[in-house]
Amino acid sequence: MKVLFVGARLLRDVAEYAGSTGVYRILTESNPRSRDWELADEVHFVPRGMEHPTRIARERHVDGVVPLIGVDDPLPAVGEMKEELEAEGIRVVASDRESVEIGIDKVRTKRAFEELNVPTPEWEVVENERPSISPPVVVKDPRSQAGLGVTVHETHKPRVSGRKLVEEFIEGAEVSIEVLSWDGEVVPLVPVFKGSTADRRHPIDRMRMSPAPIDPSVERKIRRCAVRVVEHLGLEGNVDFDVVVRENEFWFLEFNPRPSGTRYMTSGCTGIWPLRELVDMAADRWRPPKIRKLWCAIECPVWRPTDKDPLREMFDGGVYHVFYEYYGRFDVGGRVTVRGDSFKEALTRLRSALKAAGADVKRAEREYRRRLREIEEYL
Repeated sequence: MKVLFVGARLLRDVAEYAGSTGVYRILTESNPRSRDWELADEVHFVPRGMEHPTRIARERHVDGVVPLIGVDDPLPAVGEMKEELEAEGIRVVASDRESVEIGIDKVRTKRAFEELNVPTPEWEVVENERPSISPPVVVKDPRSQAGLGVTVHETHKPRVSGRKLVEEFIEGAEVSIEVLSWDGEVVPLVPVFKGSTADRRHPIDRMRMSPAPIDPSVERKIRRCAVRVVEHLGLEGNVDFDVVVRENEFWFLEFNPRPSGTRYMTSGCTGIWPLRELVDMAADRWRPPKIRKLWCAIECPVWRPTDKDPLREMFDGGVYHVFYEYYGRFDVGGRVTVRGDSFKEALTRLRSALKAAGADVKRAEREYRRRLREIEEYL
């Protein structure tokens, strides 16, 4: 069984699992300085774009392709690759170009939500003028991602420059939920609580908790809406939805048709690794998993670590995942995910992990108390 992985950045999440299940791992990567490429059985350094991965998939007679891409820009080309290769019998675990174009264009996303009767904040497209929606409002570049190009205006109607999406700002709990979709089977996973929409910090600089303590009836409605969107648009692979929840109401903001940044929280809570599920899809052995909330998980920024090695050695002590990448503008040296039978137990393990790394434990404790206050206020 041969599977082509496109991109090395997320390869560590799947390499060991793929190899242990009999998959011959072929990798294409455009950056020779990237990390973890040595985890593949065969590596091809190629120029950017999907032309060369498509060619290599054909030449190496792979059974499936898993694009390990966590940003939006390459996704339309991935969708084209999917259409080409699947016409030749090669499985590509991603969404097609049309559904991707809807997901990365916030205006088209809004129209899709309205067409499917999925609740979403009031919105309009404004070009070089002031919006008609009363403040507070959020102004977004229609193709922005990762929080870039987004501003909140609480007391006035801003005059926008260029073409922008303007939507009603709703204060509430910011929640993400991942969905797995393949061969007509759609499985919504577990909601992850990311904090308040009033917290303007980037998600990299915030603590996240899973499962989000949402009312079960509200959670069921959110799941049904997510499934409706996935089925209608024909999305495949891994899809992530961003939702605002306040008591018994919810509003869908957007969806991302690619691997999610909350994947470690999903696996920390349920034991299901979303990216490993993609490997099984490519290998034609995927079975929809049963979702059970087994643990309470916390993912926390590692602020100012002085020693990274202890964290890597503490997995048996409840540290579930460690990811190190220096985010200079946030003073964050990485993120650590812990889990326990309760959030209180997970916090105890988090304290031990951060203390061992010489990181800022007090800041993590303040962040935890802040999340609890937000849960009390919104959920």
